[in-house]
Amino acid sequence: MLAKTYLKQVQINDPHYTEAVFYLAGIEKMFGRLEKAKDLLTNLKGTVDSTNADLVYKIQTHLDALPYVKSLANQPATAVIYRETQINHPYSDLAPFLLDSTHFVYTHVVEDSASSEEQGKRTFSNTRLSEAFLVSGEWADEKDLKGFRGDFNRFLNGSFCAEDNSLYLTRVAEGYKDRKIEIYTSELKGRRFGKARKLPEPINLKGTENQHPFVSFLSFRKVKTKVLFFTSNRPGGYGGKDIWYATWNETEKIWNKPLNAGNYINTAANEITPSFDSSLQVLYFSSNQTNSLGGYDVYQVKWEETGFYPSKNLGVPINSGFDEHYFYRIPGTREGYFCSNRPDGKENRTCCDDIFQFTIVNPRGEVFLSSKRTKERGYEPVFTLYYETNSEELNPSQKRQLDSLSFSLIVNSHKTVLVKGHTDDVGGKAYNLTLSEKRAGTVYDYLAKRGVEHRRMLKAAVEMREPAIPYDQLNGDALSNARKFNRRVEIYLISQ
Repeated sequence: MLAKTYLKQVQINDPHYTEAVFYLAGIEKMFGRLEKAKDLLTNLKGTVDSTNADLVYKIQTHLDALPYVKSLANQPATAVIYRETQINHPYSDLAPFLLDSTHFVYTHVVEDSASSEEQGKRTFSNTRLSEAFLVSGEWADEKDLKGFRGDFNRFLNGSFCAEDNSLYLTRVAEGYKDRKIEIYTSELKGRRFGKARKLPEPINLKGTENQHPFVSFLSFRKVKTKVLFFTSNRPGGYGGKDIWYATWNETEKIWNKPLNAGNYINTAANEITPSFDSSLQVLYFSSNQTNSLGGYDVYQVKWEETGFYPSKNLGVPINSGFDEHYFYRIPGTREGYFCSNRPDGKENRTCCDDIFQFTIVNPRGEVFLSSKRTKERGYEPVFTLYYETNSEELNPSQKRQLDSLSFSLIVNSHKTVLVKGHTDDVGGKAYNLTLSEKRAGTVYDYLAKRGVEHRRMLKAAVEMREPAIPYDQLNGDALSNARKFNRRVEIYLISQ
């Protein structure tokens, strides 16, 4: 329907012609017709006024992403199995997770018959937390979530943390002047959930939307840290909606101040529906960034000692040209669930989401990016940041590395970080001492701003006394290259 609308605007030279061509290219991409999308974008690029910098940039980023999008179709790692059971209904079914191996919970959108009758059209403001049980290999006996105390019609998008025996969920409250989207929690007591309680600030920040909570435990060398991942549009992000996280303060029994997960995960687009597989130490989330197959795709990012590393699109058949989100992998298994509005769902249309089941059939096809691990003895640097001459400024790539490192340091409270600033041999000793202090100080201050405590950080300025590449008998290009690698900051992790 949208394709026909945009095509008609193009054919009649509508005033919104340019915008119509751009969105028509997006629809071609959605249906996998990448060459048609490329042709539309290429032709459009040649007609757009160069003063329209925003549109020129969007066209170019989409063109640049097309080769990568094409490559995703050749990297299948899973088989998707759609289950035609009572779980899926005519309207959207979302946010699936397991309370145990035979107890399935999800969000079910139903038609609000009273509002529909009054307005003369279908409305779907009524959502329910529903449950189903495994009977003879099929999910059946679907009903509203048993024992949930609260207005379940307004609660949705839940997740369950078995280790703290609690349900975390989103509550949408339609007020007279505004709408509140906030995170709540409810403890499982015996076989019933207690009354849902709103998480206080700073998790629910006034004037912002906070949703899609997922609580898990990150572990490294027998040290476990409870972490809440969630989606928010609060200030300090990279785009519209970002993934944020907060760690649990066991001493004070409160959540620490939330921090942005950094731009290895977040982009100028939207990142939503995080989930964490504690058995693999992998974070999954969905994003509608330009290198998606179309709409929202599911991405994964591996967590290791030094933090999260660049994300990877899961590719087909998990992702399609439509929206995929609420990815949930059952810990310790090759199975899980996700939601999609792809047209092969129960109603064979794209307006509503269905729940799909997947099974990993090619484990080697799962590529988790790894990092160089820290050696326990000798304390080799885990990161080395390189600088231009006479500069202490951090570039975007370096900030991404430090975002990832700050997350690791917050989770691993037993680690101390040592920041060492270095220079090349150009200039006097006093000048290079000051410059190396500035380089170490810039990194130190950035990590502190990202939430790392000052008491856990050390910094040192060694100017030109410890070159990574000695200058002995070097000249010309060799000398220039040596200086480039000696202008650096080294970051070490030290066990307390």
